[in-house]
Amino acid sequence: MTNLEMARAEPILGRQPDCAPRPTPPTTKYMPSNNTNGQTQPRPSSKRLELCEWALDCSNGTVVFDENLASLLDLPDARSGDVDALMARAVSESDQPAVSAWARKLREERPEFARIEFCGRKRTGESCWCDVRAVASAWNEDGMVSSYSGVVIDISRTKAAEEELRVAATAFEAHGAVFVANEKLHVVRVSQGFTDLCGYESAALQGRPFVNLLGSQPDTSLDLDLTELFDAQGHWEGELWLKPKLRPAFPIYLALSVIRGKDGDITHYIGNVMDITDRLEAHKEIERLALYVSVTGLPNRTYLAACLDAAGAACRESNQRGAVIFIDLDRFKNINDSLGHGVGDALLYQAARRIERCLRKQDILCRIGADEFVVVMTDLGNEETHWRERAADIVRAIQLNIAQPIAVEGQVFNLTASVGIALVPSDDDTQDVLKQAAVAAHHAIVAGRNTTVFFDDGMAEQAVRRIQIEHDLASAIREKQLELYFQPQMDNEKRVRGVEALLRWHHPKLGLLSPAEFIDIAEDSYLIHDIGRWILHGAFAAVRRWINTGVEFGDHLSVNVSAKQFAVHDFVEMIETVRAQYGVATERVVLELTERATIVDIDETVRKLNELKGRGYRLAMDDFGTGYSSLAYLRRLPMDQLKIDRAFVRDIVENRDAAAIAEAVITMGANLSMDTIAEGVETLDQQALLLEKGCHLYQGFLYCRPMDEDALL
Repeated sequence: MTNLEMARAEPILGRQPDCAPRPTPPTTKYMPSNNTNGQTQPRPSSKRLELCEWALDCSNGTVVFDENLASLLDLPDARSGDVDALMARAVSESDQPAVSAWARKLREERPEFARIEFCGRKRTGESCWCDVRAVASAWNEDGMVSSYSGVVIDISRTKAAEEELRVAATAFEAHGAVFVANEKLHVVRVSQGFTDLCGYESAALQGRPFVNLLGSQPDTSLDLDLTELFDAQGHWEGELWLKPKLRPAFPIYLALSVIRGKDGDITHYIGNVMDITDRLEAHKEIERLALYVSVTGLPNRTYLAACLDAAGAACRESNQRGAVIFIDLDRFKNINDSLGHGVGDALLYQAARRIERCLRKQDILCRIGADEFVVVMTDLGNEETHWRERAADIVRAIQLNIAQPIAVEGQVFNLTASVGIALVPSDDDTQDVLKQAAVAAHHAIVAGRNTTVFFDDGMAEQAVRRIQIEHDLASAIREKQLELYFQPQMDNEKRVRGVEALLRWHHPKLGLLSPAEFIDIAEDSYLIHDIGRWILHGAFAAVRRWINTGVEFGDHLSVNVSAKQFAVHDFVEMIETVRAQYGVATERVVLELTERATIVDIDETVRKLNELKGRGYRLAMDDFGTGYSSLAYLRRLPMDQLKIDRAFVRDIVENRDAAAIAEAVITMGANLSMDTIAEGVETLDQQALLLEKGCHLYQGFLYCRPMDEDALL
């Protein structure tokens, strides 16, 4: 398994796992530096640490695991299977109830982090103690955990050492790193294992204070009186650093017990020392996996949560402003879908490096989504204009750097970014600032992409509106709140050549909503499939009524098909089933698809379109020119119509570039024997210029606004 991202593991000695790590940087008060100078440097391990990795799909209980885990426990060579069956095979009988309960908790309660220790079975029949950690790695649309990633660490040595410590409390063992000290904690005897560990001969240790063998972590001091730490039972255990003869200090786990004489006074101490370098390295690796994204090497959302709290504290302490910058790479999903994740990952890596080059040393860059980056900034001054100007300057540099051509696998890409900026608040509520920056970025996307928007309170109201729409959308069909409106398509002699069906939602509180306000939400929640079927039923039923009553609506009704609806493997069969219910001829229907719907899998797209064409449907490319699709393969698509997007039509009279694009689309359509329809025509000047350039079909407010069926009739 690759790209395994683990949540921060529970530290040694039973401390509870951090829900959100709180690192402290040397340069600011809220983030660690990537520079490891002065940080803890464990002794190099004698052998390479190998983590046993696994993953759980909560929806079906399937577990996959790597060859290390298959070698450690009695597991099938196939390296996957049902979680219950695998537990029955690899977990000791006595521990199976506890492990089963733990697995049920993962699948039912969906915590973000969980840990358990159990006794497992090897293929040889021997027992093996395992430390198992699980961290959420994916979430579904409802915010529930949908899958986990995790590691298994063989802690058999640790368990054995714990058992030895209990024995060593009253007797000296000749094996292991064991020492005996007098009542003053001066060494009187050591095992061979102890001399091997510290590098001193036994004679050199005789009479030496044990505390003199202890080192300290770099940049820390050691001020320790072990005799003050014993509990009522005369036992102490914990983590220390041992200073060997010829090597740097390294971490140890010490269990120290007292031996008392008949009078109850302490006569000796017995200590058992274990090198925990490997274990700390495992924790370090787990922390890296938990806090950093493998593709870009940047901190992830978990790390960001700690940054936001620390940034707020730093701003309050310094009385300076801070900002959160939310960066969304425009239409990056289209690249991933059409060219694959290999190309997408390479682009993300280069984009991350370009963003980093624009930041100051104290700024923190995180990646929190497929194409989403967040920058946390402090020290922007204490004046409103200062922090805005400084943040805007950095964002401009980021957008300019990202916009430079990027070469990947022989192809050149030009990326743009929509950016939202929000002020780090002066109170303790710092987590909302990320939502505010994301809302501002969404407004930048709506505004046309490749732009920057500062968050304001009005956006918060719009965000609440979006949440309400998302909540109410599921009941729209059931409550019969959806309705089809219709807009005629005219020729230059003002004759009706066809009609387009347009969806509207009569929201009980928000009034009449256009698809622009809820279709994206529907696609994100997969309600688009139910809505799409409802539209098809309504459109075919309308055509049937119009034919039966002699209503003149031109020669066709155009129906929009969403990208996700078209991507369903049985889309052709589904639409044919609906059409057959109403007995409508296929040539009376035009199916409109966007470029986005056609670029995901061009071969499968061509197959579906040819099948629809063969059945008699007419096909239109909607909003042409706004996507990333290559014009080279447009000729492969059996389209009948090209629809010029309203964004080009709106500016066609005043803007030469818009006019040139519109003319290019018209010429292309003519060369490919396709009709061209201009959307959003609102003035006679626009119509005249379109007619001059060869476009003879129009749709827009100049002729008729969308209307319900009664008004159309």
